[in-house]
This record gives sequence, structure tokens and C-alpha cells, in this order.
Amino acid sequence: MSQLNLRAAIPLVVGLLALLVALVALMQMITAERSDARANLEARERIVLEYADNELTAQLYELADRAQQDIDRALANPLLACPGCYYSERGRQLLPRIAQTSRPGQTPVRDAYAALRNSVGTHSAAGHSIDDTWAHRVALHRACGQGRPGAAGAVLEHRAHYVLPVEREMASALALVEDCRPAIGLLPGLLRDGIAPPGGRRSDGLQPMVLRHLHRLGPADAAFIIRRVIDVSVERGIETGDFEQRLTELTRAALALPGRAELTDSPHRQSGLSIVRSGDGHWLVQPSPAGVRGVAVDLGALLNGIAQNMRQRSLLDPDDRIELRIPTAGIVPLHRIGLGIVSSHMSQARIAIGERHVLKLALLALCAGMGVAIAVLALALQRRRRRLLELKSHFIASVSHELRTPLASMRVMVETLARRTDGMPEVRDYPARVLSDIDGMSFLVENILSFNRLARGQWQQRTVAVKLAEVVTSACEEVKEWHSRPVRLRGDVGDAVIQAEPELVRLLFRNLALNAVVYNRRDPVDISVEIRSRPGQELEVLFGDNGVGIAAEQKERVFDEFYRGAASSMARGSGLGLALCRRIMALHNGTIEVADSSSEGTTFRMRFP
Repeated sequence: MSQLNLRAAIPLVVGLLALLVALVALMQMITAERSDARANLEARERIVLEYADNELTAQLYELADRAQQDIDRALANPLLACPGCYYSERGRQLLPRIAQTSRPGQTPVRDAYAALRNSVGTHSAAGHSIDDTWAHRVALHRACGQGRPGAAGAVLEHRAHYVLPVEREMASALALVEDCRPAIGLLPGLLRDGIAPPGGRRSDGLQPMVLRHLHRLGPADAAFIIRRVIDVSVERGIETGDFEQRLTELTRAALALPGRAELTDSPHRQSGLSIVRSGDGHWLVQPSPAGVRGVAVDLGALLNGIAQNMRQRSLLDPDDRIELRIPTAGIVPLHRIGLGIVSSHMSQARIAIGERHVLKLALLALCAGMGVAIAVLALALQRRRRRLLELKSHFIASVSHELRTPLASMRVMVETLARRTDGMPEVRDYPARVLSDIDGMSFLVENILSFNRLARGQWQQRTVAVKLAEVVTSACEEVKEWHSRPVRLRGDVGDAVIQAEPELVRLLFRNLALNAVVYNRRDPVDISVEIRSRPGQELEVLFGDNGVGIAAEQKERVFDEFYRGAASSMARGSGLGLALCRRIMALHNGTIEVADSSSEGTTFRMRFP
């Protein structure tokens, strides 16, 4: 019975292991699915951010190119507007221009202007120590004041060939317009556009000159020259709107932006475009050969425009936005600008991926729990079934043993009765009929007991050499006596010997012989036995009869327990005979099957090792 329990437990253990392997494989698939879903989401986010980064980089480079052109124009002509521009050279900020911050309390422009005006009509500028160039310029202005012909042209020619300090040049240009009364055609050049005489250097107009060098003047000088330039320009009918507008754009202090050395010397930065935060805004800066160029950028507006464009291309959902992720201070090279995406859709997708993963794992855990529960129930049912089988086997054994004793007593009494009625012809066949029934009942009880012992594995097998001729002949003689029918045995098994349990082999052939007799309508009953030797020392025994035969669809089912075929009405039985035969052959590592069957009889094929 322990072997049966082990055989029943093996499929259960194998099933549990298979379930465990399947659950582990499924868990790996679920984990891989979550990883793939996250990877797809991250890939989409990378694509979106890469697109946004490329767009932002392209727009910043375009903005830097435009700013460079604007800066070059503004440096060449200070009257031109350059909103948001920045330019520093040798540590000095030139754009946006700084209001007067140097030499407070000093007035070199006003002093030079006073020297020029005071010299008019005199022979010298008394009280002033001047070099020869300045003295010559003063003399030329004196000639202008005296109204000499060609004096204005002489001043212009002197300006074209000699360079004075910028404060004196401002004073000279102002005095030239006010005192020398130059030709009308020269006024725009003197006040705004500049003059470039043949063979000489180009001179700035007075308005650009003031804007270009205002940072070098003190407050008093700046106020003086600005007021005088505006007055004389208005008086001479020259435009001053852009000049005054540029004055309103002056800054009071230099911007806190890095110099060229800071942008180029750090090993962690490249000498390209960088983003710098100054105050509440950002600047796009780039080192130039002489200094630093820059332009104010509204990164938020740029990103909003890029996001709107991406929404139109279905790269972003309506509620998604792109945000800038850079340090609040310091220099950030353009290639290291960080962007992030704020997307409720992607956040919900990440949450959904996690929730699906947890749900699937919970289902896996539930399946594992159900598998364990089923295994426990199966073990409990197996134990209950084993207990019921034990009770049934015990009951069958008990009943069979209880039947054997009275059957043996009845046989003795019937045999005694047969001897005493031997001389009474009218009742002589009654004891024979009773004996036949008793023998049939005893054989049935023996079959049940043997089957029960084999099923429970309680048969103590002893293997000896068994002569087939003796066993087959004995079985045929026994059933012949039980049923009082003529039985004819044909075939010669010779001296064939098998290694088997004698009692079981006799039971095997007794059942076959009994079936040949009871399921037969012919007299005599013909039983044929044929032996064939097969390769591998296998012995094949063909046991045939001339009975009613077995239907084709029942050739395998007749070996089932308690199954009785279509001819079962011809005789009483338990349906255990052929099932017992198969168990006996299996115990001997052999096989039994229906080799052939028809209305002329049935042949069983048995193979013994």
C-alpha cells in the first residue's frame, strides 16, 4: 500500500513542481513586461526631450547669430538700438552702455570747451599749459571765431590727421559746430554720421561720440555735453530722437556676467555658448577674441513656444509642459542644459504600470495559494481514499475468509451426501449440482482474495521453475470436474518452463480455462495452447478456445476490474477474472492481451520474460 501511496504522490509532486516552474516563468514574463513598458515610456520621454533640446539649441544658436550681428552694428554705430545685447571688452562693459561713473568731480570736457571758447579773439589761451597739437587746434578755433575763410576746413583737416584725447575731441567738435558755422552739408556728419575726409582718419559724429565714450565722463561733464549736443542738434535741425532714446537705455552698473577667462579657462567648460543667470533673467553668452558677447534670453517663452509646436505635432499632450533644469547660479554650457517633462499622462502611465504589475503578482500569489490548497486537499482526499480502500480491502478479506470456512464445510457435507445417495438414482445428480456451485463459489472467493492481496501488495511472491504443461493440464482438469463438460486440450507445450509463482500461474490458467468453459455453447470445449520463443529469451504463450468470442470494442475493457462483457448473461461472475490475470502477468513483468477473437473462439497472448 505504501508503494501505491508513493505512486499517487509522485504525480502530485510533479504537478506542484510544474506549477511552480510555470508561476516563476510567468512572474519573469510579468517583470519583463513591466520593464518593457517602463523602457517604452522612458524612450518616448527621451525622444520628446531630445526633440525639445534640439529645438532649444537651434533657437539659441539662431538667437546668438542675430545678436552678434546686432552687437556689431551697435558697436559700429552707437545710435542703433540693440535691445538685450551684452558686450564686454578687456573687462569693460560696452553694451548695454553704462552711464557716467568715472572721475567724479572732474570736468575735462567742460574745461577744454571753455579753453576753446575763451581763446576766441585772443592770441593765446592764458593760464593753460597745452602741448603743441592742442595749441594748434586752439589756434585753428581762434581763426574760426575770427571768421577767417577756410578756418572750418582747417579744423576738420586737423581732426583728420591728429588725434587728441576724447574729452578734447568732444569739446572741439562742439565748438566747431557752434563757432565755425560749417556748411549745412557738413552738419549731419559732424553731429551724427561722422566725417571721413580723403587721406585722413574718419571722425565720429558728436552724438555717437558721446554715447561711445560716455562711460569715461564724470556726472558733471556728461550732463554738460549731453545738454549742449541736444541743444545744438535741435538748433541745427539734426535728429536727436534715437540719441535721446539711447540715453534712456543706459545702465547704472555693470552686469554680473563672467569674463572671457571664466568662460574659456575652466576644464569643465567648452569655449562655446553658455547660459548664465544674472538677476531675474538668463543670458546667452559666448567668448569672442577680445571679450564676451551675450544676449538676454527668455528661456520660459522659448520653451513654451517649443511645447506649443510639439503639441501641434502630437508629441505632447495638451496638459504637458517642458521645464528647464539648470543650476540657479554659475555657468552652464549649452550642451549641458537639462530639460524635463511634466506630464500627468506619463505620471499616470507609470502609476498604471506599477498597479498592473502588483495586480498580476497578486494573481500569481493567488494561483500559488490555490495550487498549495489543491495539493493539501488532494493529499487529504488521497489519505481518505487510502483509508477507504484499506477498509474495503479489510472487509473483503474478512468476508472472503468467513466464506471459505462454511464453503469447505458444505463441500464435505455434500460429498458425504453424494456417497450416501449413490444408490438412489432419483436424487443422484443433486449433490453433483451443489458441489459444482460450491466449487464455483470457492473459486470466486479465491479470485477475490487473490485480487485483494495483489491490489494491496501483500502477496509474498516466491519464484520457482514452473512447467507449463502441468499447470495447463491441471487447470483444464479442475474446470472439467466443476462443470461436468467435456474439455479437450490440444497442443503440446513440451518441457517449457517459466520462472514464476506457482500458485499465481495456476490461478492465471484456471481463470482462462474457466472462461473457455462457461462462455461456450459447443461440446466439447476445445482449448489450445501454443508456445513460441521470441528473441531476447521471451516466451510467448497463445491460449485459445472455441467460445462465443469477445467484441472488438471490448478487447481491452474486459481486463478492467468488475467489467463483464456482452456474454456475461451466460454465467455468473464478479468481473475480476481477466483483471486478475493482467495483475498476475504484471507481477511477473509480463503482458496479456486478446490476440484474436471471433464467433469461433478467442485467443489470448501472454508474454513471459
